[in-house]
Amino acid sequence: FPSHDSGKSRSKSEEAEILQSILRENRRAAELVHSLRNIFVNKALEQPASLNLSSWLSDWVKVHAPALLREKGVSLQVHAQPQVLVQANPTQLEVVLQNLLTNAVQALADQTGGTVDVSLAGHGPWARIDVLDNGPGIAPEACEKVFEMGYTTKDHGMGFGLWLSRRIVQMQGGELAAVPGLHGAHLRVTLPLASA
Repeated sequence: FPSHDSGKSRSKSEEAEILQSILRENRRAAELVHSLRNIFVNKALEQPASLNLSSWLSDWVKVHAPALLREKGVSLQVHAQPQVLVQANPTQLEVVLQNLLTNAVQALADQTGGTVDVSLAGHGPWARIDVLDNGPGIAPEACEKVFEMGYTTKDHGMGFGLWLSRRIVQMQGGELAAVPGLHGAHLRVTLPLASA
């Protein structure tokens, strides 16, 4: 990695950080390919089934919240209406929520006191998951643009996360949208309730 042309050379720690960055990006790309394969190639093997979204979502937050607070200083909380049953594939739903959480945490990176609130409630024939953060938010004119393939506001983003997440939710009969708001970003996942 020495840069003789510029008259400088990188230190061992800088070289190590560059290598770690490359490895992280490779892992992210590999995980994306794995997710795409599971979702689109093997989708016939993983049809949506009845899922108690209330307990599943609460468990998901319990798993992620401690590390998020310890490593990023971000508080993750959930408010779930009990016994909300949906038709959904939990593996695919986890990809969606992980993407939404990753986006929120990255948006909160430059501030202290970051919070991500996840709420769940039934609305008519639908279950609604709202993911809100107290970061800089999404400009009103970008609320639809953020779902375009390749669109990103991050220095090292691939622009696939929200595009992929919306496709996954739509495959399960639902919708993913950005809700305009005054404070922070607000993403909403809507899924069909399971038949009684």
